[in-house]
Order: sequence, then structure tokens, then C-alpha cells
Amino acid sequence: MVRANHVPHNQLITSYIIANNRNRLNPPLPVNYFGNCILAIITKLKATELVENSFELTASLLHQSVVSLSDKSVCEFVKEWLESPFCYHHEDVHDYNSIAFEHSPKFNVYGNEFVVIGKLVVVRTGPGNKAVEAVFCYPRI
Repeated sequence: MVRANHVPHNQLITSYIIANNRNRLNPPLPVNYFGNCILAIITKLKATELVENSFELTASLLHQSVVSLSDKSVCEFVKEWLESPFCYHHEDVHDYNSIAFEHSPKFNVYGNEFVVIGKLVVVRTGPGNKAVEAVFCYPRI
């Protein structure tokens, strides 16, 4: 995406990974908790770091960001948000200098079977989820 958009080498690229916080909280949220408990994990790299380094290095940095999300960091975010609430808007997180990884590998999208149409073959998102740099991850089980 960085190469395709001809992003300048010194440009900062922001990666957003949408993470489920249910099991990160202590105690974890109950299974029947209704609602979302997610947080955007943000990792920033220069375009040159993405283009010139190995995929493994980039994946390692993203992994470190995910591992660092804990009960303490989620609670700190919620406390700050309560003091100054805000809502994310698509234009705030989706631009040519950001990459968003969304959806969970733990949710078996293709495992759903609908009475009328049967098993899913493909998953499509609506117009609200269209962005050049959005990566939607669904495992094919």
C-alpha cells in the first residue's frame, strides 16, 4: 500500500489494529456481556521502515503492540475517554498514511449457515467500511 500510493520515505505510517478487550480485563467480561469492548492498538513506522525492512520485523513490531495491550492500558484509556469523550470517524482513521486491520480471527464468519442461502462463500462489507488501506481479516475454516 505504501509503494502503490508513492508515500514519501519520511512519512509516518500509522497502523490501527482493532483489538477485543474482553479477555484482557481483570476480571474478564462475562461471556454474555452485550456490546463491544474494543480498542485501536496504534503502531507508527516511517514508510522507509515498512518498505526496506523485512516483513518479519514489521510483524514483530505489530505483535509487540498487541502484547502490550493489558488490563491497565485498557482501564487508562477508558479513564481518559470518560474525562474527554470522543467518537472515531472514518475520515479520522482512514487516510493514505494509515493501515487498519479489522475483524477477528476468532470469529468464524464462514461457519455461519443461513437457511435460505446456505454457507457463505464470500464476505462483503458495506459502504461505511470502504477505505484504500483497510485490511479485513477473516479466516477460512
